[in-house]
Amino acid sequence: MLFLLVLVIFVSSVFFAMLGLGGGMFYVPAMIFFGYAIKSVAQPTALVLTGLTSATAAFTYARRSMTEWPIALKVALPAVSAALLGGYAARYVPDKAMIQIFAAAVLFVAIRTAMSLKIKKPDPSSSLVFDKKEFVYLLFAVVGISFFSAMVGLGGGSLLVPVLLLLSYPGKKAAALSSFLVVLNSLSGLAGRLGDLHASWIFVASLSLAVIAGARAGALLMLGKKIKSEYINYGYTVFLILLFAKMMYGVYG
Repeated sequence: MLFLLVLVIFVSSVFFAMLGLGGGMFYVPAMIFFGYAIKSVAQPTALVLTGLTSATAAFTYARRSMTEWPIALKVALPAVSAALLGGYAARYVPDKAMIQIFAAAVLFVAIRTAMSLKIKKPDPSSSLVFDKKEFVYLLFAVVGISFFSAMVGLGGGSLLVPVLLLLSYPGKKAAALSSFLVVLNSLSGLAGRLGDLHASWIFVASLSLAVIAGARAGALLMLGKKIKSEYINYGYTVFLILLFAKMMYGVYG
């Protein structure tokens, strides 16, 4: 059973690497499908996997001086605090309600992905200085997303990036800031769940290695072949809608 799950996670990681995503939207339902408990195994393990993927991306962005540290450091502590509370609050949410909340997040990201191709993205090389009002908006968004994403077992990148783009944050720098915050959210959300974590280290390590190998393979495939990102995004949207339907059927079917 574990071998088959590792294989599924590896294949999905190849796909998500080609999309530039962490894959948390799939890891949780995949583990639930294989019979693992959502709050004690699937969600905390997904936080480890998402944090691991995002840490690699965040390091790359930082080395290329794409992370705007003045903004990142200002929102870091509120994000960590909110994610820690979100991870702790998860234990008080019934399993059925948790699946419904997670499914709603899946549907939101599906709609956002479908609309993303129509959004005019800011110049990726430009810089941005928030005024006080815009920074307050950003701060509230980061706190809310950090709490929610940690509660449902996500890093929050799929929710953070659209907010940053709406605030006219440059695309690549939005990804850099999001990667940094996802690492913090994943670690903090996991810390809030440590008392409820019942996954063996062999289980977590096996899936972690699958994610690392899959992400590497996906990146090489994307570099070696000319694949239109529009096709990948549309495929991802259809996949998420089907995933949403499957989760809802599991709850009400």
